[in-house]
Amino acid sequence: MKFLFADFGSLIFSFFFIVLVVKQVFSKSDIINGVLSKVGLLMFVLSFLICVYTNISKERIGAVCDDGWNSSSTGSGTCSQHGGVNNWKYNYWFD
Repeated sequence: MKFLFADFGSLIFSFFFIVLVVKQVFSKSDIINGVLSKVGLLMFVLSFLICVYTNISKERIGAVCDDGWNSSSTGSGTCSQHGGVNNWKYNYWFD
């Protein structure tokens, strides 16, 4: 489920660029330009807000040590007997 929302933000961001390309193709029509400009701006703002909220709302729930050991510790000294932290595990708002 974690990748679904991360990809959703990327999908919206990509849609913004598609809107820009379509806008260039149909640049003669003022009505299409007006609608696509608003839709593109909305998609860009929405994807930006999803990315920001995902980054600020994550909660560290553990770590994977360099030797492969899984730890639920989140503080200083985590994995000190296992070669250090390889990567942190997070809980996101959509999990």
